[in-house]
This record gives sequence, C-alpha cells and structure tokens, in this order.
Amino acid sequence: MPLSLNSFRDAAQETVLAFLWRAWSALGVAGQGRDAFRELADPEALLVFTLSMARYDARLFDAVLEWLGANGRFVSPQRLRLLMRRSGFRGQVAVGAAAAWLDGTSPSWRWRLSATRGTVTSSPEPLFLTKNGRALPVVGNVDAVFLSHGLLRSPFVQRGVALSFPAEAPSCLWLRLRALFGVSARADVLAYLLTCTSGHAREIARRTGYAQRTVLDVLSDMERSGYTDSIVQGRIRTMRVNAALRGGLLEYGPPQWKPWPEILEMLETLWWNIEEWCELGLSGIGLDSEILLTARPMAEQLARAGLADAIELQHQKGFELLAGMFRLIDAQSVPQHNARKAR
Repeated sequence: MPLSLNSFRDAAQETVLAFLWRAWSALGVAGQGRDAFRELADPEALLVFTLSMARYDARLFDAVLEWLGANGRFVSPQRLRLLMRRSGFRGQVAVGAAAAWLDGTSPSWRWRLSATRGTVTSSPEPLFLTKNGRALPVVGNVDAVFLSHGLLRSPFVQRGVALSFPAEAPSCLWLRLRALFGVSARADVLAYLLTCTSGHAREIARRTGYAQRTVLDVLSDMERSGYTDSIVQGRIRTMRVNAALRGGLLEYGPPQWKPWPEILEMLETLWWNIEEWCELGLSGIGLDSEILLTARPMAEQLARAGLADAIELQHQKGFELLAGMFRLIDAQSVPQHNARKAR
C-alpha cells in the first residue's frame, strides 16, 4: 500500500525516538539493552539533537535531564557551544534551560558558561508536543528554570532512571576517556584516533568540531608521549595511536565512528521540513521537488564526509531518498513498501 507523507512522518518520528532511547540506554538510562547501540556515542551532538526531538517524548526528555545530573561533568560545554554555533540545531533554547537546571542542582562553573538563554520568544511556549506536533498544555505549576528560558513545563521530578555511564560499553569510550584524561580536546582527539585508526589535524578538527590549531597542539603533545606514531606525506602529517596504548584502552573492543553532528543535524532539519510539508499538504511533483532540493545535498555532504551508507543515497529521490536518510540511524524502522509511488 502506498505511503502518504503523514504516515511517513509518523514512522520517521518512531524511528528517531527509538534511536534516541537506544543511544541513551547505552549511556546509562534505564531502557533498551545497551548492546543495541554499538557506535561511538557523541555526547554533545546526541544531547542537542535529543533536547530538540524529545519534545515529542517527555519521559525521554526527563530521563536525559536526570542522566545529566549523574554524568553532566563529562559533557563538554566548550564543544557544546562550538557545535551549536556552527550548526542549525533547533534545540539551543532547551539546551540552555537544561544547563541552567543542571547548574542549579550541581553548581559548576563549566555549566554556567552554557546556561545561556539563546533566542527566547516574547511569550513562553509549551516545551512538550503531542505525537502529531500540537503543543501540550501545562496543567498546574510551571517549572521556574524552564520558564526563564521561554519554555512551559511542569516542575521536573527525578524518577531514578539514570545511572553513571557504563565504562565497559564500547559506545561509552568517549566518556571513559574524558573520565580518565579530563574533559578536553585531548580526550576527544584520542577518541577519534582510537576509533578511526589514524587522522591528520584538519580532518580531526572537522570531525570533532575543534579549531585546527587546537588539534595541532594536542597532536604535537601526544607525539612526545611515545604512544603515537606519525607518517609525513608531503605537507600532511598523519597520526595514529600505537599498539601498546590501543590494547589498554580498547580492551572491550573498538566502537564504530560516525559523523554524528552532521547526521543528526541533517535529520533534525529534515524532520522540521517534513512537519512543514505536512502542514502545507504537499504531494505529487511539488513534494518530490522539495524532497530532492532538501535531502539530496545532505546525502552528498554525508558521502563527502566518508559515510559509506550515504553514497548510494545521492542517486535516489522522493520517499526512497527520505527513507534512506532516516535509515542512517535505523535500517529496520522506516517503511519502504511502494515508496517510489507514494504521495
């Protein structure tokens, strides 16, 4: 049976929320099994994307807030600010509210730097949405911290659903390195080198979000440790971690690196475009044209970033292209049946 845009929207929403539950369960939130998420989790990209998309799932939103209370010291406010400044994520106001809440429960100068208001509207709006996108009204008292950021919600109540991140999980390698070496560019560069085997400064800077000069300084210091090797080809110096350090830090097996900031930012943009297309009632050639103009450049960018799953997407169109983009986070959940004919 052909898909409609509305039915695709519902399936895409389920895919995104299921992905987020799997990811946060791997990081310590009570939910699905940790083995269901085998990639290296990017704490900042995952957080910004979640606080935007979890507006459709209040239980998930609050579980992540609780996780921040237990693990927020291993999230990098510096990288969080860099990511929000360079990307088109729409969750910035919610991130500011979450940072302000965390600062009030676990005072930390690091989080005060992130507890910014962002763009606050003149009149507060409900934080949570129903599954079909309507604002969920707030009954009773309003949370003062979120209200100060222009968001209406009931007071947050902890439910005991989040624990410290499981250090033995491969997906938590990034957090484990920060716990060991501190929340710094050094730990993040090492996470990249361990999962991608090798890399040069410009590549690592692009993938991690830091300035190239910062990465160069880190690589220079790491080379003096004796635990890294370098290969010079022309003007490019490629670094890799040697076997002695890899063996000690990857005792649980290496996770898979994915360019999560790019993937999640594009999926969020696609999601809000789908919402708009549904409101406009687009179909037929008009819808196909909008999908092509919006999604194909995204697929091409991800292919250039080295994501193998995105290479064939460059040649697809219509619902096939949309479905392929969402399959980047879950190949099983997005319906494809008769997608080419769907309107």
